Amino acid sequence: MGQFMALYLIGTLRYNELAFGLAGIPGTLFLAFFSSRFGTLAAKHGPRIYMTVGPAVMGLGILWFARIPSSTQGWSAHLSDASSLVPPRDYLVDVLPAIVVFGIGLMIMVAPLTTALMRSVPVSHSGVGSAVNNAISRVGPQLAGALLFVAISSTFYSALASEAPQLDVSTQELRQQIAPLNQPEDAEPAIVRAARVASTRSFHVAMFVTSLLCFVGAAVNGFGIRNEELHDHSAEEETSGPVLPPVPAETPG
Repeated sequence: MGQFMALYLIGTLRYNELAFGLAGIPGTLFLAFFSSRFGTLAAKHGPRIYMTVGPAVMGLGILWFARIPSSTQGWSAHLSDASSLVPPRDYLVDVLPAIVVFGIGLMIMVAPLTTALMRSVPVSHSGVGSAVNNAISRVGPQLAGALLFVAISSTFYSALASEAPQLDVSTQELRQQIAPLNQPEDAEPAIVRAARVASTRSFHVAMFVTSLLCFVGAAVNGFGIRNEELHDHSAEEETSGPVLPPVPAETPG
């Protein structure tokens, strides 16, 4: 989700890089300050509830992104101008709530995810389990992002054709000049507006699909994770030790 949000806010709504960085700070504060607390709770009560609620809350935050209108005001922040560091009203209405809700869901899920993984494998295989988790977390989002961009591209050019019928969106030359989630340079104002509307629609599609994946993940976690099994497994690891031979009974005499 992060890469599409960056493309949309910077490329379409005309946030500059500093403004985009400032815009994302509120969501990361929850993860930085409270994530370890949820890791402790997951270790005590089991990760199932947190692994269910977390993705569901993330999905709600992403759904808020799916309502951003194409008319949302951009934000250009500059360190040399203190007044520009104050976000515009549209950021407070259209962007901030989504970032905050998504950050809360991420805070609830991240540490319990590690807890669920590490308690589901024997201690002797903890290194392999951690490596698999890291590999999936690196590769999975990239594969999902590639598939999402296919949907974004098809939605964008379909919407562009409806907003600007005079354009032939099937030509390679036009697709090189006008790309999804970006505003065309040196184009007529009507074409710029059409591209902005088309980018917003394609961004909405990406957010709808991403939120659906979050809700599906929440459902899978709710039905698939069993706290009692994890507790039993950890108990076995704690009580397991070298098996000692029985002590022979002393014989009289």
